[in-house]
Amino acid sequence: MGRLMRKHLVLAGLATLVFIALTWGMHFPLMADDYIFALKAYDPSFSLGAFETLLVKRPLASLVNFTLLKFDLFNSQMLGFYLFFFLHSLGLLGIIKWMSDRLNPASLQGPVKSAGIKIGFEPFLIMLCLYPCLHEVLYMRLSAPYSLGIVFLALMLYSTSIWSRVLWMFCAFSLFETFVIPALLLPFVPDLFDFLVRRQVPNVRKVFQHSVAWVMALGCYFILRYALSIYVPSTSYQLDFSLFHLFSQVKQNLSLLWTIHFFKEYWVLSLLEWLVILTSLFYFPGENRRKWVFALMLLVVPFVASAQALLINYYAPRAVYGGVILKIVLLGCVFKGFASRADREFCKVAVLALLCCVYVNQSMRVFAIKSSNFEVLATKEAAWIEKMQNCAEPCSLVMGNLAQDLHQDWVLPPFVYQSYLKWVQLRHGITKQIEFKLN
Repeated sequence: MGRLMRKHLVLAGLATLVFIALTWGMHFPLMADDYIFALKAYDPSFSLGAFETLLVKRPLASLVNFTLLKFDLFNSQMLGFYLFFFLHSLGLLGIIKWMSDRLNPASLQGPVKSAGIKIGFEPFLIMLCLYPCLHEVLYMRLSAPYSLGIVFLALMLYSTSIWSRVLWMFCAFSLFETFVIPALLLPFVPDLFDFLVRRQVPNVRKVFQHSVAWVMALGCYFILRYALSIYVPSTSYQLDFSLFHLFSQVKQNLSLLWTIHFFKEYWVLSLLEWLVILTSLFYFPGENRRKWVFALMLLVVPFVASAQALLINYYAPRAVYGGVILKIVLLGCVFKGFASRADREFCKVAVLALLCCVYVNQSMRVFAIKSSNFEVLATKEAAWIEKMQNCAEPCSLVMGNLAQDLHQDWVLPPFVYQSYLKWVQLRHGITKQIEFKLN
């Protein structure tokens, strides 16, 4: 176990070094709600209660964010992003290892490797850590702690005690509700595979024990939510159960799961990713039935894992975070079988190169947009700060379109304009009374 942990630490470290290399010299701006809580952190009475609804829905994430804001550990520095990216990678590698060891190991092994083999499984793992469509979690300060949930799910899978499973699932649920369905599904995916391939009935005792642990963890989570709601003012999100909404959300969830996207779909890159997946499945070792079962599970399991996102009535890619993680985990199992072949070396090199092209290209697009928006805001802030310092108190400043010149990203929606301007004012130590008028 210690050797396995060291290997995962090394691979997660290598993935993080690639991330650092790709973002070297860049900075990411705060995003939307980040400004609301960054402003609250300047209040001397700032406490956990300031998170209100978020504290009730996601208590552990609120605690982590409170600590980061209280001690200014995650303001305009990239170090926090590097840390959470590393933890995300570490948890993801742990889940892929657990899953690939149990998905009928014989189906994941090709012919015995020859001495001349050059491409192994590890480069594919590093690329999977760089999956480019997690921008609303990994690259948003308020959402970055959600990545800890992947670590908790990995710890849950490796736990032998029912009580430790309850603990890790409860921690994951307290971070973000997107982990509720994946926590139930993950241990049963190998059983589902064995049933579909060999008609092997799952172990009833195992199913019962995990289901009980899941119900206990979910019960503890709702009890905590209820207790917090008594003392903390909160509002509930509206859910839409209409058939028209459900159909539109099905389409949106499929897009979020199976296209390369960043506020729009990039169809060329999406088609290239599908080509990588189909090629890996085609050369997957074993009979055709195994390949078809893997293809079916790749389509169905991540969609089911993100089912809770069908009811929300707003666009939120982070809501399908749990489903995307299951997609990445199953892709890892497919790539392991493909990479284990002793033949098709040229094909493996081509597939890995194409995967790198897709994921790195899209990641660099996202990083460039975020870095450009940071520079645009920095230029604007310099001019605004000069106006704030020179105006006579009490002063009134008429602000233009704050989001002008920003590339498409969830940086400055109108509902955070006032919070953003007040945050800029306080961050630069300007204490005079200023009224910001927006036109």
